[in-house]
Amino acid sequence: MQEELRLPPTRGSLATTLVSLVADVSGTDAVDLPPLAAVVDPDALGDLIDGPSAVDDLTVSFDYAGFRVLVRGNGRIHLTEADAIPQRN
Repeated sequence: MQEELRLPPTRGSLATTLVSLVADVSGTDAVDLPPLAAVVDPDALGDLIDGPSAVDDLTVSFDYAGFRVLVRGNGRIHLTEADAIPQRN
């Protein structure tokens, strides 16, 4: 399963939006997900995407709560279930 969301211009923090999206897609309550900070620095991620030096063609990827997460500088978040990602040998 793959999901993609374009963040609206008036939104909460990137971390909050990301956790909410994962919760919605996985059917899990957001409070039951592991802390995002366990896999990525939420403030640094927000600064890379929304900060003064943000770059539209930047892509940050990491694994979180069973998903491969791609966050693009243009405001798109793309989720792919981790078990749907081909393993390298």
